[in-house]
Amino acid sequence: MAMHKQEIILVGHGGIPKGCPQELVTKLKQLEAQRRTAQEPSSSET
Repeated sequence: MAMHKQEIILVGHGGIPKGCPQELVTKLKQLEAQRRTAQEPSSSET
């Protein structure tokens, strides 16, 4: 049986999905504000 490799490219528009829980949106905004204040690059959480 031959092995087939499949690749997927995911493209996002950068917006927050409508169904995203408000707690996650709040945490994201807090992390982004902290990152900007510290002038650091994005982390794995953001």
